[in-house]
Amino acid sequence: MKSKTILTICILGMFAPCSRAHYSSCENIPTLLVEGNEKLPLKIKEVNVNTGGKPDRRTLIPEVTLERNTLHFITPCNGYTFRLVQSGNISYVVEITGNTLTIPTTFTGVYELQIVSGDTIFYTEVEL
Repeated sequence: MKSKTILTICILGMFAPCSRAHYSSCENIPTLLVEGNEKLPLKIKEVNVNTGGKPDRRTLIPEVTLERNTLHFITPCNGYTFRLVQSGNISYVVEITGNTLTIPTTFTGVYELQIVSGDTIFYTEVEL
């Protein structure tokens, strides 16, 4: 009986990383739709030189949607830093303090949208 229980737990453990769409190790899972808004396909990069720039595979990627110039945080990101980067230059920085964040309409064009938590940067390219 013990060996069947242990075997079941091991098998479940093998498939657990791909059981949710927001794990970084499951890049082939299609983007889901939430209330008509598409979730942003955020990726992870690590800026800590001690880890060699490789993120922890268990890091949960925040779920965020963008509607026009308003970000809606499905996953709480309070205290994280939001940045817009264009051509390697930081164009806009603000602390995330709620479930939504409105990007000023003066920002137009293609930007790298970044959500920063410590040494981890969640990012994607967007056109505003």
